[in-house]
Amino acid sequence: MENGTDHHLTAERQPAVPAAVEGKRYFPRILSKELSELKANKLVSRKVRDTRPVTVEYAATAYCESLREVIVVISNWGLLHREVIAGRLRAGDSEQAL
Repeated sequence: MENGTDHHLTAERQPAVPAAVEGKRYFPRILSKELSELKANKLVSRKVRDTRPVTVEYAATAYCESLREVIVVISNWGLLHREVIAGRLRAGDSEQAL
């Protein structure tokens, strides 16, 4: 979803899994389940390429892009929360930083 570009995960790359995805480790079966759920929720599209071996590409949909502002706000809150927990910022000060 970064900079308007699509991010693709392919079946060819799955052997490299477990890969770090937002700090989590995903194994092929779990990754497949997560991608299926994202597709069911219309957040990613799935394209099967007629290659050998078969390549499956997933890309963020326009509907997924509509979450960008929400994700940025939550991410910014999370960064400030880390500062509060680490003692580098007081909880009341974090509201002003938002």
